[in-house]
Amino acid sequence: MDCIYKTNKYQMPMLDINGITATGSTFFAAVAFIHNEQQPSYDFALTSLHGVYEQLGFEPPYTILTDKEKALINACKSVFPDAYTMICL
Repeated sequence: MDCIYKTNKYQMPMLDINGITATGSTFFAAVAFIHNEQQPSYDFALTSLHGVYEQLGFEPPYTILTDKEKALINACKSVFPDAYTMICL
């Protein structure tokens, strides 16, 4: 999970969310253009993703890998409290 910065027409951060299955296959989970890099923006995007997971009957993530962005880490822990959050170096 990571943001791509100001590379779009609206100069908004784009939150890119990808996953990996137990068999090693990667998949695209979601993309969200967020207002800013503050926790409320991340909370909204991740809460929306959590709702989609529930509607589809998907398990929530077991592990989340992010960079050292504190607001994103806090949002992950808030929305997916049982997931293990790791930091990419």
